Amino acid sequence: LLSLRRELSVWRMQQLFIDGLFENQGKQRIGVTQEELREAHRRYDISVLWNEKKWDIGDVSEQQALQAAWVDYGSFLESSWPVILSEQGRLQVRADLFTSQQSWLSLSQALLMRTLGRVLMLGYGESVSGLLSDSRSGITKESLIAWYDHFQGLGLDLGAFDPRSANSGARSFLEANFFTFSGNGNELMDHRETAEFVSTLVSGGLSSSEDLRRHMEKSGCALKEKDVFGKLYLEENCFREQFKKSFSVLFNNLPGMTQYVKSLGVVEWAKFFHYIKIASQVPGQKKGVVETAHLRTMVMILHYVETVMVLYDGNRDQALSLEEVYAAAPRFLSFFRSLKPDQPAVILKEGFAYLVFNGKIPGASDLVVFQWDKLTGLVGAQRMELIRLFGTLKEQLNNVQN
Repeated sequence: LLSLRRELSVWRMQQLFIDGLFENQGKQRIGVTQEELREAHRRYDISVLWNEKKWDIGDVSEQQALQAAWVDYGSFLESSWPVILSEQGRLQVRADLFTSQQSWLSLSQALLMRTLGRVLMLGYGESVSGLLSDSRSGITKESLIAWYDHFQGLGLDLGAFDPRSANSGARSFLEANFFTFSGNGNELMDHRETAEFVSTLVSGGLSSSEDLRRHMEKSGCALKEKDVFGKLYLEENCFREQFKKSFSVLFNNLPGMTQYVKSLGVVEWAKFFHYIKIASQVPGQKKGVVETAHLRTMVMILHYVETVMVLYDGNRDQALSLEEVYAAAPRFLSFFRSLKPDQPAVILKEGFAYLVFNGKIPGASDLVVFQWDKLTGLVGAQRMELIRLFGTLKEQLNNVQN
């Protein structure tokens, strides 16, 4: 109870800071950029909160804990790629995050995501008695598996976990290390990776997927039969057609992806949908329908792909060159090393590049041919190829749970 009380104080301290930014503007007015937010944090003196008796702060140890949490909050704000949510609560994955205007509502929603990540860190992390932004602090794969075990019953009751799936803690750990803005492929989910993963999971896998499901029901795609979550199945052909038509509205937080989908012709869209359908299929998937678990995975993949594009498409030509794929490789190498433990780093790096451009895990002869392909020129990998990548890795990602 004392720990919960302290975390409530931590949240309240940060929320009061956000409230203060909009005291003279009105809470719905948009007007704070990330740099302005950082500068305001640097200037802010949190001791005024207890000096002005905003609330009973407790003893000196309580003040020290709040000061440490304030430092952690600053470290979070200093991230190269900040967590910014839209007014609709959707995670913004775009190249112009630093010039984006943030409202009181979007900042408050992002704070909530960070608070959830912080609680997860404190409950299941290593070396969390001091600063959570310390390089030694983080959640291990084993700890995240334990979290899924402990909350399995609650997750099933709330409809957040799929009863057909095994513990997905190991897979979630890999996803946080691969596909968050701060992911680095090491052995810990640090405080930024944790908050970013929670933000993607809640705003994308749960909230945006529910928006998508409701839209499809209103568009006449729903069938009478219900899936394991008690939601109506969606007819696949109807879904595929409406998915493209409504994409720019439902995924306005992924502007690069929406422009790419808009550019696809009939044949290309069918191919794109085929790849994402394969990548998001679930155990016991019925043919010809789209279900809730399918939707959630689909939405998460779209966010993950766009994150990789935003991070590594340096020249903003909407495709990843060979050099840009190489730049992305380090965060994936630990996973590839688990698949091919005896291979040197340079071979693993080439294998990752081959996988991106060709859609399959290479053998030795494939890598020889790939060297010739590089000399003759490779066409940049677009979002289509990255979606295909997920389908190829699906079996390997699922195997880490077993």
